[in-house]
Amino acid sequence: MRQSFTSVITIHLKVPKGNKTPYEGEKMDKETLPQLLRVTDVCARLAMSRSVIYREIEAGNLIAIRRGSSLRISSQELSRYVESLQEVKASK
Repeated sequence: MRQSFTSVITIHLKVPKGNKTPYEGEKMDKETLPQLLRVTDVCARLAMSRSVIYREIEAGNLIAIRRGSSLRISSQELSRYVESLQEVKASK
């Protein structure tokens, strides 16, 4: 059975020819690039099961990036998701 994820973004980056980076000559290093985490990494960080993470992606609560057949979640998106969980908890 094939699953479909409604909140998955597919990214295609075209790197220009020559010595330029995709960001108009901006130097790219670990600070400027978002860290992309695997679903298993997110599971370990949040102490949640894979099925819960996939359900959150399916529900649109957690946005994932599809690269080929794999899903990745940016560290910024994970931070946003954790903050949203804290807001829900605080409102109860």
